[in-house]
Amino acid sequence: MKTTIIIFIIATLTSFANHKYIIDCNSKLLDASLDSAMSQVGIIELTNNNDGSVQKYLDLFNLKRASYCAAGQYWSFFVTAKYLKLSNSEIPIKKTAVASDMFIHGKRNGILTHYKSQKHDLIFWKMRKSYHGHVERVSKVLRAGWVITIGFNSRIRDGKGNYIEGVFLQKRNIYHPLGRKKILGIIGFRRV
Repeated sequence: MKTTIIIFIIATLTSFANHKYIIDCNSKLLDASLDSAMSQVGIIELTNNNDGSVQKYLDLFNLKRASYCAAGQYWSFFVTAKYLKLSNSEIPIKKTAVASDMFIHGKRNGILTHYKSQKHDLIFWKMRKSYHGHVERVSKVLRAGWVITIGFNSRIRDGKGNYIEGVFLQKRNIYHPLGRKKILGIIGFRRV
């Protein structure tokens, strides 16, 4: 009986259509953009209302007080490309502040591959029947689908149990939903 339940759970988890797509990225841009993203860890919002120091990610899109998870990921590539004196056309992800748009662009331009996480991957979640989603970048791969990510527009609890919103390292699983958001897929990168 116990074996049957375990097989059922594994079959259920693997029956969901998890997809990973690979897109090309300049090696120097890929590595240095992760450093740019890591340099933002610990930046917090002024009033937990998508404001304050996080506004610089939204400035690229002329937005104010909007969700910035995708904007922060794009910002990491943008500032790195500028520093490396590369054209913005070398940025492998779509310039958008909408996570699901970023994933769809990667899917259209990428190559379908095995669903497994690697350092640098972007993991996408999306609410069913909604454009609301979220994206985070893998900084470290653990075991059994667990990863450490850099999450722009994410939150942690302070010592008093209150939420602080900003840019934080998170522990996620590539098979698990994020609240009510289901896994949309992964965009990975092939070094060129």
